[in-house]
Amino acid sequence: MDTKTLLMFNYENPPTKNMPRKKEVSQQYDEYIKIDGPKKFLKTLNEELDRSLFYFCKNSFPYNVEEPIKHSCLWYRGKTTKEEVEDFLNKNNIQYITFFENPNHLKSVKEVCHFHVFHY
Repeated sequence: MDTKTLLMFNYENPPTKNMPRKKEVSQQYDEYIKIDGPKKFLKTLNEELDRSLFYFCKNSFPYNVEEPIKHSCLWYRGKTTKEEVEDFLNKNNIQYITFFENPNHLKSVKEVCHFHVFHY
């Protein structure tokens, strides 16, 4: 996906269908699920969120975006606002294109809230 496509989605307008991943990324994700990777990741994630309001990290199984665009996730607990997310991204000098939270039916990790952030 290019910047123009990504800009179709945002905080108020998330995608309603699964976004594409490269075939090899989808295969890696399927293997990760088989080895119980999500439980290990959730443990680490919760430890990070015990220390901070947000946890920003590269998405290990990114959507198929064009270079030089990067796909990361911003994890949090409870509720947060668009302004709080923008403030975090700006304070951390993350030049973002857009961010959104998938609707529940598209979330692969439902236990902890997170935004998908597309940036340079």
